[in-house]
Amino acid sequence: MDSLRTIAALLTLVAAGAVRAQPLLTVSSLPAFPGATVNVPVGVARASNVVAAQFDLAFDPSRVSSGAAVPIAGSGETVVSHEVAPGVRRVLVFSRQNTAMTNRSIASLPFNVSATEYNNSGPLVPTNPILAKKDATALTPVGLSGGTIFVRPVNRLPDGHVQFFLPSTPERRYYIQASTDLHQWSNISTNVATGSFLDLIDVDAASYEYRFYRWQTAD
Repeated sequence: MDSLRTIAALLTLVAAGAVRAQPLLTVSSLPAFPGATVNVPVGVARASNVVAAQFDLAFDPSRVSSGAAVPIAGSGETVVSHEVAPGVRRVLVFSRQNTAMTNRSIASLPFNVSATEYNNSGPLVPTNPILAKKDATALTPVGLSGGTIFVRPVNRLPDGHVQFFLPSTPERRYYIQASTDLHQWSNISTNVATGSFLDLIDVDAASYEYRFYRWQTAD
């Protein structure tokens, strides 16, 4: 019985290792604001011999619109894409020199956020992946990890900073203020607007359990 348990445990560990080791196609999550265009990276992880990749990326066309995929600067890959159906963009990435795409971003997809969207893009879902090796054989299976574009007015970033957006009038000067009790407010920056939204970062946010933000015109 102990031997059977040992064999079962070893098989479990081998299976878990196989899952962890399988190639992974990932779509990043990024913050943005209504009406903005943001470039969303797509990457390949856990693989060192991929020289070409094709995948579909599904999205909600009522929240975001998709532009043509572009290569990562300096990568040397060729990237082509086409919206094959409403809310589905097919992307092909390949190296003309058969250079491996090793554990990094392989393409960037621009998405324009609807001017009336104030929550998020909905899921950005990769499907139908094909990862090809130098000998033209496919790597299988391929794990998939989707992303999203956060469009909430306030977003906590992975480093603890807080990014937030405030409506503005171009060329006007604003005092950006923060508070922990909605009673006492402190100026944390002064900004001159260049568009209809101020894109702001509170680098001190991690020092507070929570914080509120507002602006006042300085003119």
